[in-house]
Amino acid sequence: MYFWRDNSGKEIDCIIEGLEHPKAIEIKSSATLHSDFYKNLKWWKTLSESEHLALIYGGDESYTRSGVTTLGWKDCIKILT
Repeated sequence: MYFWRDNSGKEIDCIIEGLEHPKAIEIKSSATLHSDFYKNLKWWKTLSESEHLALIYGGDESYTRSGVTTLGWKDCIKILT
């Protein structure tokens, strides 16, 4: 598990390898989702062609939309499955 940052400051909070597929994860403390939370994951997908993207945030709802799994903090353990 590690984080990744490029020379312009764009970063992914957590990349987990060793699972079936590497997963790129952004983590936000806000209980309210904002569209800009997804920008680094979308950027990462263009670099890595990764299909396993997730956002963990401080809210309660969990769902998948536009290729990104969004998990409320209570469901964050599901990222390991």
